[in-house]
Amino acid sequence: MKANILIVDDEENVRNSLRDYFQNEGFNVAVEADGDLTLTHLEKSLPDLLILDVRMPTVDGLEVCRKIRQKYGHSLSIIMMSGSKMDLIDKVGGLELGADVYITKPIETIELLAQVKALLRRTASNNQQQVSGGWLIVDDHLKINFEFRKVIVDGKEVHLA
Repeated sequence: MKANILIVDDEENVRNSLRDYFQNEGFNVAVEADGDLTLTHLEKSLPDLLILDVRMPTVDGLEVCRKIRQKYGHSLSIIMMSGSKMDLIDKVGGLELGADVYITKPIETIELLAQVKALLRRTASNNQQQVSGGWLIVDDHLKINFEFRKVIVDGKEVHLA
């Protein structure tokens, strides 16, 4: 299952460049240009991960992050990015508001990809711990029942030796 990423940046070239990069890496990607559009987007569809610019017109990234954490808690991973390497206040503020990662522009896409993969692994690991009716639900394809020593892969029981 491909992860869904929402990229939010008021700079069209940054937004589209990141969209193309992550699509080429196999992710489902949506983009938005400002904070208001992002909040509306989230009402309709919650992605697995949000890459969010801090400095935007209308509602800035810090306010978007605050509203997301109030409404959705930590069910959505957030990577915040800023064009200013020197703006420590934004960095600290973003992390205190609940951003999982804060990076500065210009972005090294390979580093951003590593951060995205790390956050998605952490989310998947947390989701693996959900147990339902004695079953450990790892993902849409794998279920394990320790009590009855059963493993189900893609709806079929696998017999282990």
